[in-house]
Amino acid sequence: LLLTLIAVTVLMSSCVNPDKLTFGGIESIQLKGVSTSQMGLDIGVHATNSSSHNVTLTDMQIEIKHQGTTQLTFNLREKSVVPRKSDGIVTLPLTVRFNGPLGALGMYSVFTKGLEGVTVSGHATVKAGWVKKKWDIPEMSLDELARQSGINIEELFKAQFAQ
Repeated sequence: LLLTLIAVTVLMSSCVNPDKLTFGGIESIQLKGVSTSQMGLDIGVHATNSSSHNVTLTDMQIEIKHQGTTQLTFNLREKSVVPRKSDGIVTLPLTVRFNGPLGALGMYSVFTKGLEGVTVSGHATVKAGWVKKKWDIPEMSLDELARQSGINIEELFKAQFAQ
C-alpha cells in the first residue's frame, strides 16, 4: 500500500523521468518499538533510480479512517533517499499511530471485520534535483486502492496480529 503511494508520489515529481524509477517490492520490515498507541517500522523497499538526480521523500503523512474516524496515521520519521544511478534497498522509517480509543487492539477489531467504510488520504513531499513537490493523496477507499495494488489488506492484518 505505502509502496504504491510512494511510487506514484515519486513519479509525480517533474524533474525525474518516470521511466528512470522502478520499485520491486518490499524486501524487509523491521519493528522499531511497539506500544499500545504507536509503533516504529523500517520498511526496506527495492528501488532502482537510473536518473541523474537523487530522489528524496522529505515528508509523508497517510491517514487510514473507518467510518470517518482516523484509526491509523503513518508518518515519515526522517527523510528517505533513492540515490541517483542506484539499484538497491531503500529504507522508509515510519511511525504508525493507532488513533482509536483502544489503540492497536481497536484497530485490529476494526480491520478484521472487513474494509467497508475504510478510506485512505494524506500527503507526501518529494524532492528531486532543485524541484520540491507536495502531492496530496485524495481520500479514497482503502479496499479499492488495495485491489489496484494487488494487496489483500484483511489477510495482511490477520497475518500480522496472528504472530
